[in-house]
Amino acid sequence: METVAKAAKPGASTKAADSVATAQLMQWMHALQFGDSTLPTGAFTFSHGLESAIERGLVTDAASLHSYVKTAVEQASVGDGVGLLNAYRSAKAADIDGLLKADRAIYNRKLNEETRTMTVRTGRKLIELADKVIGASRSAPVLSQWREKVTAGETPGCYPVCQALIFAELDIPEDACFMVHQYGVAMAILSAALRMVRVDHVDTQTILFKLNQTIAEDYAMAATRKLEDMANFAPVVDLLAAIHVKAHVRLFMN
Repeated sequence: METVAKAAKPGASTKAADSVATAQLMQWMHALQFGDSTLPTGAFTFSHGLESAIERGLVTDAASLHSYVKTAVEQASVGDGVGLLNAYRSAKAADIDGLLKADRAIYNRKLNEETRTMTVRTGRKLIELADKVIGASRSAPVLSQWREKVTAGETPGCYPVCQALIFAELDIPEDACFMVHQYGVAMAILSAALRMVRVDHVDTQTILFKLNQTIAEDYAMAATRKLEDMANFAPVVDLLAAIHVKAHVRLFMN
């Protein structure tokens, strides 16, 4: 009997390994779907201040574009990225109060009208989409409850919080959630740059590849911070956003 039991173990372990591998594949598939820049959230209508930066001569080529995107990604990691991770942990614990605190903390750190509009508008679209898509396959009570609060105006519904909630609901690891968020910030600006700066797809992909090299360090730093440790400081970007509000001609919402 002992020999039979020993012989059965490899098969059992193989099945367990296959199950884990399948779960991981599904996590990555879901991460790709809900991190896709083509999601109908309206994100493509925002340039993260790039339009004003170009108009003022601050971004003119691939080198200056790289510098601009690098700053945006760094600011996201110590600001929205920290809020994202705190929201993720609250979502895993089904802590609605924690989600509300994270949402308010992110919203309050948006100093200008355009950045507030961007995070709220895209966040609401994202949570509406996810509630319908995920809800069509299974019950997701926390996600549905959050959507109700956002729709009722009880909370702003900032994009990072909505994204964190979705990833937590789908059991996607928090480091992957952070990675997708940072990737999204970079790609939003680089996609806008293709329409306004003298760069091509090779330039933007090269910039993206370089920026991705620090993602592990950025996550390690953000993962240890609490909501009160969120610290954005990019005054030039804030000024560019303020200028953009009064611009007579513009392609993007911000």
